[in-house]
Amino acid sequence: PLLLAIALRPSVRRYLQARLARLGASGGGDDAQLAALAALSGGGEKALARAQAAFRLLPFDKLTGADELPGGGVAGGAGDALRERAVAASLGAESSVFVSHSWHDSRQGKWAALKRWAARDTAERGTAPLLWLDAACVAPEDAGALELLPLLVSGCQRFLILAGPTYANRRAEEAARKSVCSASRTLSFVN
Repeated sequence: PLLLAIALRPSVRRYLQARLARLGASGGGDDAQLAALAALSGGGEKALARAQAAFRLLPFDKLTGADELPGGGVAGGAGDALRERAVAASLGAESSVFVSHSWHDSRQGKWAALKRWAARDTAERGTAPLLWLDAACVAPEDAGALELLPLLVSGCQRFLILAGPTYANRRAEEAARKSVCSASRTLSFVN
C-alpha cells in the first residue's frame, strides 16, 4: 500500500514516465519499456513472462452484441464462450486496445459506443481492433491477473475508455460498498 501511494504521486508518475520514454528513445523499444515496468512493479522477468503467457485479445468482430458485455454490476452472458473467442497474442500486438469500463454501466450503452468506435477505427486502419476486455481476457478464477494489470495495459498499443455514468465513481462505489458491509458485520457482532 505504501509503495502504491508513493507511485500514485504525480511527481513520481512523471519521473517514471520520463524514464520509460527514455528507454524507448534510446532504442530499448517496447520490450525494454515492458521490462522496466515489470521491474518497477516488483515482479521483474517473472511478472513479464506471466503477463506474456496470460495476454489474450478479443477480435472485435467476434463480439455479437450487448448481452455479452458486463453491465449492471454483473458479467456478460457469454462467460466461457466469450473467453474462448479471445486469442493468445504478444504484448504490444498490432491493433491491440485496452478497454476500460465500469461493470455498473449499461451493456447497451457500452455496446453502442464500442460499435461506433470500432467502425471508425476499422475504416481508418483497415482491420478490426483486437480488444483487451476483462470479461473476455481474464478467467474469473485467475485472481493473480490483477497483479499483472499494469503490464497488460502497457501491452496494448492503445487505451479506450467507455465512460458511462458510473465510470468516474467506480472506486468510490466499491469503497462505500465495503464500508457498508464492514459496518453491517460490526453491528451484527455487537448485537
